[in-house]
Amino acid sequence: MLGALIAAGVAGLATFLEVDQAFTFPRKAPRRTEIWLLTLAFALVNAVLAIGLYALLSKAAIFASAETWVRGLLVGAGYLSLVRLKFATVNGQPFGFEYFFDLARDYAYKRIRRRVGEARLAAATKYAAARSLADLIEAATLQPLFNEHDSDQQAEIKAWILRVAEDNAATEEAKKLMLADFILCGSRTSHK
Repeated sequence: MLGALIAAGVAGLATFLEVDQAFTFPRKAPRRTEIWLLTLAFALVNAVLAIGLYALLSKAAIFASAETWVRGLLVGAGYLSLVRLKFATVNGQPFGFEYFFDLARDYAYKRIRRRVGEARLAAATKYAAARSLADLIEAATLQPLFNEHDSDQQAEIKAWILRVAEDNAATEEAKKLMLADFILCGSRTSHK
């Protein structure tokens, strides 16, 4: 039982961290609970599948002499490798477990992405509404100094802020939203 739980923990934690790396949203974002629940559900599915793999492999002779916790670690990490396994590519389509994993991941990510986008827009709208464009430009300009960006990154960010601020085609509201999203999430919306 311990080995199966370790395998589930490794696979579930790695999946959770992977999703966390893929999406950024403010700490006080609306729908945050929904986003976390979807993320946890995807991690839980992978954890349960890792338990299934552990059950299949626990009887294998190769694992017979290994400690239970070692088997759990190996199966948990091996599960993540196995689901990304591609046997071949036929007409540009992967053939193997990777195909099914990609379908499941795309299904989960599509739902998470929609909620993250809505949450970021709502948080940026609320943040921008309470501030002037000049205040947002100043806060965005100071942001890289406090986030340990190197000088090249700081220069790149300042150039992006200047492009946003001086864009005559964008409305003031659009500029405020882009800057607010950068301040809250650290990401720069594609801008020209």
